[in-house]
This record gives sequence, structure tokens and C-alpha cells, in this order.
Amino acid sequence: MFTRPPQVGHFRVWRDGIGTSVFTDLYAISNHFSSTPDARVGQRTEQAAYNVAIVAALDAAGADRVISGGDFNVYPRPDDPFAPGQLYACSPMPCAIGPSDQLGPLYDAGLHNLWDTLVADMPQSAYSYNFVGMVQTLDMQFATDGQFDDLVQVRAGHFNADFAADFDGDVARGASDHDPQVARWFTDVTLERLHALVDHYVDTGDLSPTKAGQLHAKLDRAASFLARGMNQAYLAQLEAFGDQAQDLAPNHLEPFAADALEGEADRLMSLF
Repeated sequence: MFTRPPQVGHFRVWRDGIGTSVFTDLYAISNHFSSTPDARVGQRTEQAAYNVAIVAALDAAGADRVISGGDFNVYPRPDDPFAPGQLYACSPMPCAIGPSDQLGPLYDAGLHNLWDTLVADMPQSAYSYNFVGMVQTLDMQFATDGQFDDLVQVRAGHFNADFAADFDGDVARGASDHDPQVARWFTDVTLERLHALVDHYVDTGDLSPTKAGQLHAKLDRAASFLARGMNQAYLAQLEAFGDQAQDLAPNHLEPFAADALEGEADRLMSLF
């Protein structure tokens, strides 16, 4: 068993503004694993597995964009508190044998540790904690494939760990004793996200439900043409989608929504 259960938040992230662009639904899992990398090994391993169970449940519900992040209180692969062959956790017997690979469930589930991107781009900055003068990485973000595809950049926000207490009785001068990872993402338009935007306008009452099928049909045809390599027909269907959106305004579709749908279709064409 373990304390500090994770918290899960659901966020709808709009690229440009609420109701004016495509969006993604992001699920963020916030963690604070049990402390001390070379103790409570079983607790942290179980916490990592619990995160994987949450990701699997979200995936089964159709959510493909999930981030699991926070203070994991242990090192990323390949670093480990226990050397290969080192015995640990010997009570009760038998002992476990290092390495402990406490975050293994997250890696084995196929999640991407953004620390790998950070250490490749900025190795001198890839740490989040200062322990008696030795920098360590304890704070990470793991992302599913769908979310990782939108990654632009990841950095460590060094405004805590570099300003630790200087002497006995002193206090840390940051907001915390750990530094966060700061990731930037970009949500661009896709056929799937255009479908979702059409459905959003139905849900908000900005598009007549009886007319939504016309827009979905044009996107489906565009996808079919693209799959068959009929590129010009694909682009023509996207243009027809934008024209259809304008034709539905203002009687069946709010003008601002028609403009947004046409603009997103134009953007998708420009990305081809």
C-alpha cells in the first residue's frame, strides 16, 4: 500500500481560443511518490503500476492524450539506486536484486519519459533536485504516444533546486525544494480534430444536429481520398467542407463557427 494517491485532471486545450479552433482533451495525472530512492522501493513500484492502470482505463474510454507527471522520488532509466546484482529489501527474505527499476511499469507501458528529450537537448540542465550538493533527477513527465507527438520543447525550471539552504537552520529560498519540468505542446488541425470541432458546435447549440452529418460526410470523403492517394480530391473535399460550413450560416450554423471551420480546413490544406 502507499500514501499520496495520484490526482487526475481533465483539461480541454484549445489551440487558439475556446470555440474558435481545434482542441484536444488532455488528462493529467499529478503524483508525489513516496520519498527516499533507496527505501520504500515496493511502494514506488506499485505507485508506478497504479499510474499505468489509470492510463489504461483512460485509453479504454477513448482518451489517447495523457501525461503522468510529478515528483517520482527516484531516478529515470538507466540510473538506479541499486547496482546490478546488489541485494536490497531483504526483510522478509529473499532479497531483491538490483537494479530496482522502480519506474519500470511506466516505461514498459510504452509511455515516453520527457527527461529523455531533455537530457538529449540540454544535458547540463537535466536535473530537478539538489541533495547535499549532488544534483539528481526526481521530477519527470511521462506522455502517451498521442500527447508526445505534440511535444515542442521540454526544459527544467531551475528556480528552486539551485537555491537550497546554505547552513544548518537555514531554509530553502525557492517555492519548493524541487524544480518542475516545463513542457510546451502544439495542437495542430487534423481530420479527427475537425470532426471533434463539428461535434462541439452541435453540443453548444451553434450547429443544427440535422446538418452536422453533411460536414462529417465531407471529412469522411476527404479521409477516403487521402487513404487512396487521391491528393487533389482530398484537397477539394476540404475546400468543399469550408464552403459547406459557410453555406450553413447563419440559419443552421453560427457565423463565427462557420469561419472557424473554414479556417481550420484551409490550415489543414496548407499543411499538406
